Order: sequence, then structure tokens, then C-alpha cells
Amino acid sequence: MDQQAGQPTDPKALLSVSASNMICTLAFGKRFDYDDVNFQKFLGKLHNIFEISSSPLGFLILHIPAIVNLPISAIKDTISDCNFMLDFLRAIVDERWLALEARRRSEPNISEWEEPSDLLDGYLRKIGGEDAVGMSVSKEDIAHHFLDLFTAGTESVSHFLQWELLYLTTHPEVQAKVREELDRVVGRARLPSVSDRANLPYMRALIDEVHRMSSFSPLGIPRMTAHIVDIDGYIIPKETMVLTSVWDLHKDPDKWQNPDSFDPSRFLLSNGQVNESKLRQLQAFGLGHRSCVGRQFAESSVFLYTAFLLQRFFFKSPEGAPPPSLAEDPGVFLTPKPFKVCAVRCNSE
Repeated sequence: MDQQAGQPTDPKALLSVSASNMICTLAFGKRFDYDDVNFQKFLGKLHNIFEISSSPLGFLILHIPAIVNLPISAIKDTISDCNFMLDFLRAIVDERWLALEARRRSEPNISEWEEPSDLLDGYLRKIGGEDAVGMSVSKEDIAHHFLDLFTAGTESVSHFLQWELLYLTTHPEVQAKVREELDRVVGRARLPSVSDRANLPYMRALIDEVHRMSSFSPLGIPRMTAHIVDIDGYIIPKETMVLTSVWDLHKDPDKWQNPDSFDPSRFLLSNGQVNESKLRQLQAFGLGHRSCVGRQFAESSVFLYTAFLLQRFFFKSPEGAPPPSLAEDPGVFLTPKPFKVCAVRCNSE
């Protein structure tokens, strides 16, 4: 964003690469250059998979998995994209495995090694190590686990940030209030950290309100009934797929005053602290014990992204351009329509 020098920019590509690199750091302990050809191709395949997943065809595949066996070109392309991504991840896993095996030969006492440097290091140490007896995880499993991590993490974080920039651009008074809190608590002499989260209630409220307004996954995570259920006389058979309308929960006028208005303060008490009862009504990560397993990672990621971006930049619409649309592109996932934003360094506002 610094390189754009305040010029109108579509943030989608930048945020997608950045979110993917964040996952790379967690998974592999490395980042890729933005112009790395193979990484760009990997991200292109990842985007294609997201597009098909959020389409009506993706919805059908979710409910009728046998559809993947039909001779449909879009399905064939998606399978090909998945195979490319798996090959990309397998190469990384194999390279690290060979390096680890070489180290094992020179330093056989693995119990004396330092802590694993990343997820892949931790996984691979378990394979072939002293405590590997009875383990069923293979290098192939690890590649598939990381594919799940990328497909679930990259687009969700990237699209959340797009929604957030959109709302910050259209609500400059909210942006100013978040930045005032950030300057007061963190300042600009150091980088924000996750430990600052407890002292930034308005920023947390901003993030929660973006989750509520965007409802990125409007039908939540599919569930299945474990037994016959009777709900107000409606009999739901055992092993029936059940979807929760998260969008309706987030726009229920009985729960939210003026539900169509963007207002982070709804998540705060009169003393400015987080309203925990309101927070419990937010279902951005699903319900119950089977809620999103990546919740903690996602919450930390979007908090740090929000803090880093607002510590450095002021976001506004391009000069003379009409306000960007807050309407979403329809689909299994709700994403913002394309828009452009100017990111101006805070010290040059």
C-alpha cells in the first residue's frame, strides 16, 4: 500500500497475497515475494476454488458430493486446481522433510532440540520421531491439512478486511475514533501486538460490527442431527443436514437496534468497555462445540491487520468518485463488490 502512494487501488489482490503470506509464516515460517510466479499461480488457483465454492454449483457439491463425478468442466478445472495446489504444498513438505532427516542424522537426540519453528516443523518432528508409534499422519496428510488451512483462512481473512476497509471508507467518523484510541493506547513508536487487544475496546467493537454487517458465511457451518429432533412440532429426521441462517441472526431487529446501520458502539457498554452480552449474540464463527476451529487464529489475525493498517494509513474514497456500494455479491459467501480506496500515510494526511 505504501508503494501506491495514495493512488486509487483495488485492495483485493494486495489483501489476498498478504493473508496467504500470513498463513505461510504460520505454516512454513517463510513468506513469498509478491511477484513470485509460482506463488501467484498458487493464489490464482486458490481464488478459483473459492469462486466455485461460493457458487450455486459449490452449494450443490456441498450437499450432494457425488456431483464431483459428473463430467462438468468447472468441476474438472477445480480438481486440476486442487492438484496443482497440493503439488505446490507437497514440494514444500518434501524439502523440509529432507532437511529434517539430515539434521536427525547429525543430531539424533530430538528431545534436546529447540521448540518447533512453525506448524510444518512440529508436524514433521512427529513423523519418524520417538513418539511416532501409533501415529497415522503422513506427509500426504500434512499437505492436505495445509490445503484446508489455505482455503479456509486466506479468503475469509482477505474478504473480512475488504469489508472492513469498505466500512471505514464510508464511515470516516468511525475510522477517526478507532485511530484516536489506537494512538492513545499504542502510539506510533512501536507495532501493535495481540496483548493490546484488551485495551482497545472500540477497535474490537469495529471488528465485531464488520462481522455482523458482512455475515461473510451467511449460512454458517453445516451440521447434521445426531437423532430425531422435534422443534415446535416440526420433526427433523436423524442425520439431516441443518444450516443456521447467521445472516438472519445478525439482522434480527429484536436483537439489534437499527440492524441495517453500521454502528460499532452497539458492542460497547456506557463506560466504553465491551458488552459481553451483545458479543454472545454474534455468530461469526458458528455455534456450539463444533464452531470454527480457526477462530483464535482468525481473531488474532484480523485484530493485528486492523491495528497495523490504521496505525499507518488513513483510508478514503478516490477524489470525485461516488461512494462505494455496500451491497454484496450474492453467493454461498457474501463478498463486497469491487471498489477502490486511497491509502494515505497518517503523517501525510
